[in-house]
Amino acid sequence: MSLELVEGEKKKQLLGAARSESQGLYAAAAAVLDAANRKIGFSLIDPEAETTSISPGERAPSQQLISETKHGLGLHLASDIVRATLLDPQGKMTAQATRPCLPTALPETVLHQALAALQEVQAGDGSAAQICGIGIALAGRHRDGVCLESPEFPGWSEVSLVELAGEHLKQPVLLIEETKAALAAEALLGAGVGLSNLLYFSSGGRLSCAAMLEGKVLEGASGAFATAAHLTLPDYTADNEEEDPFLCGCGRSSCWQSVASDSALVEITKAKIARGQKSAVLESAGGKPESLTLGLLIEAAEAGDPLAHEVMKEGAFWVGQALIGLMELYDPEAVVVSGPALPDEMWMAHLRESLMSRPAGRRCPLLVAKLGRDGPILGAALLAREISP
Repeated sequence: MSLELVEGEKKKQLLGAARSESQGLYAAAAAVLDAANRKIGFSLIDPEAETTSISPGERAPSQQLISETKHGLGLHLASDIVRATLLDPQGKMTAQATRPCLPTALPETVLHQALAALQEVQAGDGSAAQICGIGIALAGRHRDGVCLESPEFPGWSEVSLVELAGEHLKQPVLLIEETKAALAAEALLGAGVGLSNLLYFSSGGRLSCAAMLEGKVLEGASGAFATAAHLTLPDYTADNEEEDPFLCGCGRSSCWQSVASDSALVEITKAKIARGQKSAVLESAGGKPESLTLGLLIEAAEAGDPLAHEVMKEGAFWVGQALIGLMELYDPEAVVVSGPALPDEMWMAHLRESLMSRPAGRRCPLLVAKLGRDGPILGAALLAREISP
């Protein structure tokens, strides 16, 4: 398995050229698509420069990772914290550092914090390491090294992050959407080792998915390929649509994000309590609905609270139904799931029950992610090692 990232915009251009020359014949388009998958890697500081990539025959699965001498630096940018790590040739994080951040921070401010964190991880033994580049994991939509938008930093729009980072960090830089970075890490070091066709699902305040087909993490035109958070669930009906408080930012109240994300489950619970349903979870929150959290909801469900159990079961059901649709579309060997609810065996049981309702769910194994919150930064550092030969 060779881990490559398929850059959607460039692939689209190649496919368009192929269709023009061959009057749209599928065979020509397929040949160009295959060439794009083999040759196109991440954009570096100069998007027009020739990129370095690894062809399918040059890399076996994760076993070859431990034989290299390359080190990679990884960054994970989030609205509350900037994380940096140094990854050794064996795929282990030998140093880590963090710096605080704010969702209103300007790109230059965030990169200044990133530089400070990177300098810390490179101190000592890291100063002599053969660094190939820096990988940046960031939620949002990206194209050719430009952050088009990010939920972590709502004020960012079309920020040339790779160019800015190159100026600040003085290293070759790549930018990858955080869920896709996590998938890459799980495929090479975690639950998906040895598999070439994977789906990755991450719950939390935002739901997100990523897909790997034939060893390639697919990006799409703006890095949002298979994200899936705003897929509509046609069978879902809120119990009181006129008072439905779960309108998503996408404008709908029946998309996956508004029905099954961690934040949605909390809001659903608050709404049910406001409509008169009783639950011990409110007492756990000190009688203040605004203090209700997913952790309190899980604890109440495990303790047998009927309302908390109902909300968690329903959320797991809709996660399963949405995953079934993706399974039928992508035909993965397995689905890797990650998120705050995963330690809860009851939630996982309900998720498996939902998946068993359809053939696609019955035949596709469900794997729990091994790398947790380290997935995005590990994936960014792993992929950064491919920047230089």
